[in-house]
Amino acid sequence: MRTSTETVITTTETETYHWLGYAGLVPFVVTALAFIIDGATLWFHLFSSYSLLIMSFMAGSWWGSEIRSGAPRLGWLVLSNIIALAGWAAFAYGMTHDTNPRALVSAFLLVQSINFAALGWLDVSGRSGLKAAGYALFRLRLTIVVVLCHLFLFFA
Repeated sequence: MRTSTETVITTTETETYHWLGYAGLVPFVVTALAFIIDGATLWFHLFSSYSLLIMSFMAGSWWGSEIRSGAPRLGWLVLSNIIALAGWAAFAYGMTHDTNPRALVSAFLLVQSINFAALGWLDVSGRSGLKAAGYALFRLRLTIVVVLCHLFLFFA
């Protein structure tokens, strides 16, 4: 267990990460809706690049948390890298192979849905070491919205 190295978060920090987390949903929702309404490829590229940015940030944050734990677990370190590389590989493949754009877009959206669900599960399950009151529910809400945006575009 990580009882000696768990992170304690103050009320001000909690308010800040809540505000930043919910504000971070805006680009997902806006670009997904804009793509559905307008259909312009630009919106999908903006959605995809933001998705990669946030997924890489989350995987990197989790990796950093594992390193700071004092007893990093190799499997979790490798998993955070696999998640980041899987998203990038799906995106890169889709950008370089235009034989069936819809299939490639769908593959990217599905990979990212799995990535965000996995990262959300790691935090919600407490494996990240963060034990702030209400953090699991906060992360669950963020994860649901992000995954739904990806799946919404997947089925669009």
